[in-house]
Amino acid sequence: SSSEKRKMGDRCFMRLRIGGTITSAGIDALVEACDSVVIEREEIEDAIKRGEPLEVEAEEVNWGSADDIERTCIDHDLTYNIYNGEGGSYGAGVKYWKPGMPESTSRVMTHEGQALTYTDLDAITKKETSKAKKFDAVLRWFNTDFDVPPLSREEPSKDEPTVE
Repeated sequence: SSSEKRKMGDRCFMRLRIGGTITSAGIDALVEACDSVVIEREEIEDAIKRGEPLEVEAEEVNWGSADDIERTCIDHDLTYNIYNGEGGSYGAGVKYWKPGMPESTSRVMTHEGQALTYTDLDAITKKETSKAKKFDAVLRWFNTDFDVPPLSREEPSKDEPTVE
């Protein structure tokens, strides 16, 4: 059951990088989405002041899962790059999403970097009709941009009427 998974999961190290334009509601939502990793309001404000992505690290993350943070980022159009270390029953990996992507993309990781698994290879080449196109698809896979923009505060629109 999901409650057992929450209580008894393999635990691992996690690094989250979050960026983009954030609203006040987005800040509140990130602070409240703390099932997997606790994000403090001060950390968000500091990242905005520095003009850098929010970067948070946590030890002992249950099942290497940050579903609550991922949902919040997607709901508030924030780019994320989430690395999880190895757990007892799963390997290291990275998940990435940015606004405009239909779904997040995942990569299996090793100590040397990304690992192209047979499942990945099959998925990215099965629609290609020639060896050259298959090779190009693999190169595109390795050259996927996982950059996260700086976190910045949304400025109130000048067109919005002010409440007096």
